[in-house]
Amino acid sequence: MNRLPALGRLADSIARRVSEEGGRRKMAHQRLWLEELYRVVRPGGIFLCTVLGRNYQEAMLTAEDRKRLHKDGHMVLDAQDRKASLATQRAGSCDVFQTRSEVVAVFGSVFQMLDYIDCGAGGQDLLVLLKPR
Repeated sequence: MNRLPALGRLADSIARRVSEEGGRRKMAHQRLWLEELYRVVRPGGIFLCTVLGRNYQEAMLTAEDRKRLHKDGHMVLDAQDRKASLATQRAGSCDVFQTRSEVVAVFGSVFQMLDYIDCGAGGQDLLVLLKPR
């Protein structure tokens, strides 16, 4: 049985920082933080990442917001937005939404995407990313 290595504290810490920084900078530096993640993951290493998928888009965004998301490929709700999650409002961070095609294009430009698991109504979507050897 193949077992994935546990996501260590460093990767967990970076992932939390990534989601905060990615939203604060309105996606402008997403490639930079993905490259930093790529740098710290060992060759052949697997990185697990969750993204706000369809379930969250439908629950948190208005129909007009979803149209804009599909037009632009991404959307950010900051802590001052009344539609932002309670966690975002309390932490002063942001909720980052991307279309599936944008997620695949952006994350796939740095890592090899092994899987994109659409969790539907069950929670956040899961990305399984590999840093090639």
